[in-house]
Amino acid sequence: MNGVAFCEELGLLQGSPRLALVLSELRYFAELANRLSFTAAAEALGVTQPTLSTAIKNLEGKLGQRLFDRDTRVVRLTPFGREALRLALRLLETAASTEQELNDFAQGRIGRLRLAGPSILFATTLQSAMIRFKRENPGVVLEVEDTDGDSALSLLQRDLADFAMVPFPPDLAQVSGHKIGIMRAVAVFHADQHHPIPAQITWADLARHTVVILKSRDGAGRSFNAGLRETGTTFQHVYRLNEFPAVKGMIEAGFGIGVMSDLTASQLQPPFVQVPIVAPEQALDIHVCRSTLRSPTPIMGRFLGLLKRL
Repeated sequence: MNGVAFCEELGLLQGSPRLALVLSELRYFAELANRLSFTAAAEALGVTQPTLSTAIKNLEGKLGQRLFDRDTRVVRLTPFGREALRLALRLLETAASTEQELNDFAQGRIGRLRLAGPSILFATTLQSAMIRFKRENPGVVLEVEDTDGDSALSLLQRDLADFAMVPFPPDLAQVSGHKIGIMRAVAVFHADQHHPIPAQITWADLARHTVVILKSRDGAGRSFNAGLRETGTTFQHVYRLNEFPAVKGMIEAGFGIGVMSDLTASQLQPPFVQVPIVAPEQALDIHVCRSTLRSPTPIMGRFLGLLKRL
């Protein structure tokens, strides 16, 4: 409650200026009202009696009313003081609650953390870190935006995400990245459709088959294009799909061999079989990125610190 609200409830405004209330004066007032002794209240507060007397006089001056009747032997609240005490205690309770909340936020114990990136990273590379972070910080709300890496960086730049998780090094000004893992391009066979299944396959051998690529969310599209550039390989038949269930269904139906990241392929069960693509192997570094234009919040610092420890 601010000074105006304090006065409004007491019916004191009547054209008076805003009060410059000081919480310490209200604490002194509440303590003196509790003990009704300047000596005892000053001792409990850890201040001198003149300091306490000055604070009470200052508060009475701001309110324009006496809070206590006092003589050489007795200190007692005035009728105004009794009503003012009720409001002062309410304000002190609110201030204490707000102070605790601010302290919790400053320590990173409450608030929210906004993460953006491909869902496969949250289900694999980041899963243990997110579980541990939530367990250690139950007051923090995790917000996750499932999107491709480029879109995640766009959200980061527009301050719509605190961190962007991307399967490639960030190449943007005012964005810093920290490597947290690696993903590799693999070929996925269906055991009922291909016999025999090789232990590994080269890009040149893969080009002899129809392939089904999961292109948008997990970095496989980047790996595929890089493999083509480095080997000069040309694929005659390629299905480029955005959704994992569609790619899985096409492989299962025998339309072709799947190309995706090993992280995504790890979600498949037999009879799906993943094998490395070699000559050359295509690997992408996974980065957690933040904007260097904005100071990190305490919550961001706690999360990044956890990622670096794991």
